[in-house]
Amino acid sequence: MGDQAVPPRKQAARVQRFRRRLPLFRDAAERVRPGDGDAVAADTAARLVPLLARVPAEPGNPLEENLVIAAWFLAFFQALRARGADDAELSLAGESAAEQLVAQKPVWVRRVEAWVVRQGWMQRVLTRVGRRSLMRPSPLGFALEFVSGDGRSAPFGYDVHTCGICRLFAAEGAPELVPLMCRIDYVTSRLAGLELTRTGTIGNGAAKCDFRFSLAARDMNR
Repeated sequence: MGDQAVPPRKQAARVQRFRRRLPLFRDAAERVRPGDGDAVAADTAARLVPLLARVPAEPGNPLEENLVIAAWFLAFFQALRARGADDAELSLAGESAAEQLVAQKPVWVRRVEAWVVRQGWMQRVLTRVGRRSLMRPSPLGFALEFVSGDGRSAPFGYDVHTCGICRLFAAEGAPELVPLMCRIDYVTSRLAGLELTRTGTIGNGAAKCDFRFSLAARDMNR
């Protein structure tokens, strides 16, 4: 996908970061394919190392992390599918892995992150990031607009006009797996104390992904 080689130090850091989380993917695989967890984890790692070298880098762009994590799941889905997992099993395993990844963060950290993104200064930063992605093509493949809101009286979010995850999956010959990532968005939002609503996603054939976030009902008065 990337036109430029990923610097060796960045590639090594990407691989090391994933290897620390590999047991989570093993457990998620074991949940849907009992007895295959170790093999799926090993295959995921084998697929991911060269894949991460093809994921472009863009220093200073927070969306790079999104794309790297999407690559984790792509390799995981491909390893599961190679062992006969169907779409329902892929979805269950993906959501299980996502839940475990988010659960690694303490609840208070997740709440602070949800608070920060609702602050005016952070929303101005995100607005600038989105504006740059529309004016100048990003190597990550994302172009989006941020929508300001407090999460109470008005939701906040963003409209994705081009999706780097769709581009990555298509380049790797697996565009049909993108909807699995779209479902995971609901899991990660819920665990962050947010309610996600969307009318469509590019991965499911819509013209754009219109993410809108509101505080979960239990956090509305915080």
